[in-house]
Amino acid sequence: MNELVYETIFKTTCLHNNRIDVNNEIQKCSDCGEELCRHVELDIQSNCIFCGEYIQEISNDRAWNTNSYTYGNQSVKSTDHTKALKTLGVEESVIMLTMEKYMEVDNRMKNEIPVIAACTFLSYMDIGKPRTIHEICKTFNKLNGIDKITRSKIQKALKSVYEVFPKYITKYITVKSMIPTLMEKLEIEDVYYEYIYEIAKHVEKTWSTYPESKRSTPQNIASVIIYKYIFSSPSLSQIYSENDVIKKLGISKITLDNIEKTLEVLIDFPQE
Repeated sequence: MNELVYETIFKTTCLHNNRIDVNNEIQKCSDCGEELCRHVELDIQSNCIFCGEYIQEISNDRAWNTNSYTYGNQSVKSTDHTKALKTLGVEESVIMLTMEKYMEVDNRMKNEIPVIAACTFLSYMDIGKPRTIHEICKTFNKLNGIDKITRSKIQKALKSVYEVFPKYITKYITVKSMIPTLMEKLEIEDVYYEYIYEIAKHVEKTWSTYPESKRSTPQNIASVIIYKYIFSSPSLSQIYSENDVIKKLGISKITLDNIEKTLEVLIDFPQE
């Protein structure tokens, strides 16, 4: 089997291709004038650990090998994946939805682990508890005997899944949709959900209109909303420690600080 050639580049949210080197840390887009971070060290939510800027990972993978029915050393039949997903701790409803999608994908992709991962990513969205692609990678990389699953491999697999399920092309992780997942991670009682969700709705509508706002992922914005709510609440702030919340949310301090500055302008967090 020919090995899949894999290369990754990093690119900011500006989609133009004409770049001018300003210095060792900055490039400038000659089309729109946007200054682009040139750092390469990212936190787990794809934010630069030096300046906090969100970085988008773009895959330059070659097309999937159409003559191969396996991925790496993996040759598990599709019927075996239910057991594997259970081993990984994926909940029953997500497993069922994942296998339904997987069985519909082109036969040449049947044993591609990234496709299972991509279907799992979409199935979490279906049940209203989205997981980031990074989290899906982390989950699947617990499996033994497979090549490392990366975000770019899942993004590549998603293109094939979208061909079968085009409705998902326009489905995105939003700030609002991340609230239940993050609350579950922190084990915050459901009684707080309505208030936090309403804050997220407001922020989602107004975030891009604020000229000084940083480009950030929805999960990071949602994370900081919950962080701010916790430490604006006299009762919750007595339960949680700052370091523990940051660790469970998986966000860097510099990213949190950048987003927090904008949130303080956009909304007054309620005091109990």
